[in-house]
Amino acid sequence: MSGAEREELRSRVAEANARSRRGRGHPELVPVPPGGLRCAGCWEIKQRRYGALERGDQVEAVRMAEAMGFHLRYAHPG
Repeated sequence: MSGAEREELRSRVAEANARSRRGRGHPELVPVPPGGLRCAGCWEIKQRRYGALERGDQVEAVRMAEAMGFHLRYAHPG
């Protein structure tokens, strides 16, 4: 991976993290699926990840990001 590619990836990750942080304080900005009900599993994983980020626990934040990936694949296929 070249330096420019690494920098672009770093920029995209920083932007995604900033969007995530902004959404924490404003639940109305978080899209709700049709039918109006959020998945309890998604909500729990997000809350644990947000808590880890606030505590500065990068290991737990990464674990929750991975958990969300698995959850999305298996609980919300398609």
